[in-house]
Amino acid sequence: MTQSPCVAVITPVYQGEDYLAEALESVQAQTYANLVHVVLDNASTDATPQILERFQGLRVPLHVHRNASTLSQVENWNKAFSLAPSQVSYVRLLCHDDTLVPEAIARLVEASQVAPDIGMISSNHFSRGRHEDFGWQKHELVMDGAQAARLILTAQRSIMAPQIMLHRDAIAMRTPLFDGSFSGWDQDACIDLLTRGCKFAFVQESLCMTRVHADSVSSTVLERDRLDLFQRCLELQRYGPRVFAPEEQERLMRRYRRFYLRKLVRWSVGGIGGIDVAAKHWKNLAKLGVPPGPIEMLDSLVDWPLGLLGMRPRWGKRASDGLQSSERPRSVTQAPISQGRKASTKMPR
Repeated sequence: MTQSPCVAVITPVYQGEDYLAEALESVQAQTYANLVHVVLDNASTDATPQILERFQGLRVPLHVHRNASTLSQVENWNKAFSLAPSQVSYVRLLCHDDTLVPEAIARLVEASQVAPDIGMISSNHFSRGRHEDFGWQKHELVMDGAQAARLILTAQRSIMAPQIMLHRDAIAMRTPLFDGSFSGWDQDACIDLLTRGCKFAFVQESLCMTRVHADSVSSTVLERDRLDLFQRCLELQRYGPRVFAPEEQERLMRRYRRFYLRKLVRWSVGGIGGIDVAAKHWKNLAKLGVPPGPIEMLDSLVDWPLGLLGMRPRWGKRASDGLQSSERPRSVTQAPISQGRKASTKMPR
């Protein structure tokens, strides 16, 4: 009888006393048997070490490591992934302030076995007390990485990097796994792996709880400064050429920049987000080497009325309109699966 693959849950933690115990308890409650939990303490000075000690010797083996001094968040995450035991086939990140439902690892492993060579598995999640759907359809259970990347890059589907399980071979495709030079480095790693051919699977069930609290970047920097908009621009520029034909890449980039620049103009005149937030985005675009010119600015301003009149496709659900049939995102496998940075501002983690 073939043994089920070994899975490591990886938890990087820094000053985690408020929520760490809940994360540890959720791992101990997993129904999946072949499981280890690896925690890397980033030289915490609070009660984190004492909390970890309480969970030693329980059903799911807990491997605790501690840095001699505090690393940056990206360095800590990279080191944490490198600590997965050699017998591990899959690694599932679990931030210290998130939790897993008891069947989470079992469902993810089940999804990983539906087709050969699946390297990345994701699911829906709970956040702010409700189920949040990332938009993947029931027939989109397994697909090639490039096709998944097209859906993500065109804003038709989404993923959340801290809620993904990776096969060891997928992790080995990129060294280091997380590149701190990219602002959204966790999402960047996932899209890069998909565009390198990492096959993708999705479970419709919500298998985890993503906590958004007063100290989380999700509720402060990311939502306040809308960094996701600039990150989308970077992702399209960096990875779009790998999965779209040149003319389609140019069309999608132009369409997204119209949408993005229009928002920045609204913020610059006192709209939602504000002048200060808009200034950060203008500065980022200049650093990227693609500041908008007068003609592009005018084009972005007329985009909204033309879109309302149906004379021009707009960014969002219709972002893939006009794609050649060979470039359209599509599911390639319809196999049954059972259905049923957020980083602390105490950074680094």
